Amino acid sequence: MNSSSDLIKLPDLSFDNLEEIMKERISETVTDKTVIPMLWQGLLEIKIPAGGIQRTAKLFVPKDTPQGTVFVLMNVPEGEETVSFLQKSGWIAKAQECGFCLFVLEPGPGGWQEPDLEMPYIMAGFQAEIQGIYCLPAFSMYVAGYGAIGVCLHKAVMQDPLHVASAAFLDAGDVETSFLEEFSQKTYDRYHVACKDVPVPVLISARTLSPQAEAMAEYWRRAAHADLREDDPEGTLFRQNAPSPFTPEGNILKVRISRRAFPYADPDTTDRIWAFLSGYYRYGSGPCSNMLSQKADYRRLGVDRRAFTDRNGYRREYLVYIPESVRGGEKKLPVVVAIHGASQSMRNMFENGLWYRIAEREGFMLVVPECTFEPLPDWLNGGLAHAWRPLWGLIEPDSTRHHQDAEYFDEMLDRVLSEYPADPARIYCTGHSMGCMMTNYLGSSFVSRRFAALGAMCGNLWAREYTGTGNMPVFLTMGEFDLWDYDVTADTKVTEALDMWLIRNGLAGESDVRAKRKSGASQAYQEGRRHHYVWSDDAGTPWVRYAWIEKRDHMNSPEENEMFWKEWFSRWKIGENGIRQYMEP
Repeated sequence: MNSSSDLIKLPDLSFDNLEEIMKERISETVTDKTVIPMLWQGLLEIKIPAGGIQRTAKLFVPKDTPQGTVFVLMNVPEGEETVSFLQKSGWIAKAQECGFCLFVLEPGPGGWQEPDLEMPYIMAGFQAEIQGIYCLPAFSMYVAGYGAIGVCLHKAVMQDPLHVASAAFLDAGDVETSFLEEFSQKTYDRYHVACKDVPVPVLISARTLSPQAEAMAEYWRRAAHADLREDDPEGTLFRQNAPSPFTPEGNILKVRISRRAFPYADPDTTDRIWAFLSGYYRYGSGPCSNMLSQKADYRRLGVDRRAFTDRNGYRREYLVYIPESVRGGEKKLPVVVAIHGASQSMRNMFENGLWYRIAEREGFMLVVPECTFEPLPDWLNGGLAHAWRPLWGLIEPDSTRHHQDAEYFDEMLDRVLSEYPADPARIYCTGHSMGCMMTNYLGSSFVSRRFAALGAMCGNLWAREYTGTGNMPVFLTMGEFDLWDYDVTADTKVTEALDMWLIRNGLAGESDVRAKRKSGASQAYQEGRRHHYVWSDDAGTPWVRYAWIEKRDHMNSPEENEMFWKEWFSRWKIGENGIRQYMEP
């Protein structure tokens, strides 16, 4: 990329042109390097309606970037031209080197206006990055704010910290005292969580910090429980030293204060910003279903990417992770197959629920499959932003696509068993959202013979087959604020899945399954925020479990994944007679 002459102006989408455009983009961008790529790549220009005025922003998406890749949202510094700044500062080169994307808010034809006048545009750009109409991003973003307009980005982060993995503000800490006081008193009402308690790892830099910037540093430091102070030549580093519900990996958060002025267009400045931002990953929705974790380094972890063309002619790919502690041994390893949801990718699934961290501690293999692009049917279309996206073939149960996906899983597991030290008696299937739907479907299909147990969250029963045989241990969970009703006594698609498993496991018949589900649990108990139900057979073997979690939204929860492993998967195996066996703890 050499100049703005390489610029691609993103087209206006309508339902009349959508199918033609999307098919063209898929044919242009799908390669052997990624099955689910960003559908537009290169230097892009997007329209941003703000306050009745049409503005623009620039995007940069490196070639072969997969969907679900993180964006850095930034503003062009005062007096800089957008493309020239991205080149001089090294942001384009850094994005190409490290495989991330840029979403760049830029001045209008007359330059930047006063910050208060630019705030509607900044907030509109912030929301446009989240929506991902053209290029589907990761759940959260990184933010880099420069100068007075960067203060607007700082305020945007305060208003929506749950979508920000980390942020750097260069000469952009001067948030007004009145604004800070307002957000110091706000709460997420139905969760009873204060906005000021939501942490964001933040770098604040200025040669001389104003009282407002000092106050903002204190605001973020307190949110991060960052009381461990370390002095360095450039300023002060504060490290987290107390547990936080936002950090399941422990005390990982940092707030850095640099008392020096960095030249904005210097590649060394960009390197410093990226080194701070890229240490973090954020995922989740409401404040009781949100986490900050360390960004996974796939190369350092030794994650394998596998690809093949399946028997139906679809190009397929999946990730395989074997923790270093159990790599190279002769022992056969348990396998967890983790299935991502709609509008997600295998890379999102790898990090969202921290299954790879659990694999490190417990010594099992992790296999994360990728889906394909599918158009949403008109009856389910929530808007153009959702018209074509990564989906499993479950949307139209009368089609053959879900069965073709089942054949893909079957072929993939054949490959895993032939290429890796996988234990065929201890393969488990999990998924989130549409991945939960896929787990339910696979468990009802011929592929069920592969799995010793199922455990999935935040989904329902969308499609099923009747080719699965034998009892199948199943553990399903939902959140109080999930997309579907969590009530075990209600008759919904969620409880229809429970009914299917109660019948499949011989715990109820068609005539009495609703009664057994509503009041016939062998155990019902509460454990913290979790409300548990267990249905066991006459011998006391727990074949079906269900739990709903207070205040949890639609999230792939690391805490629940830990529960799936420790309380469910690790207790089941397929015996030599092909019958699933429960091992008492």
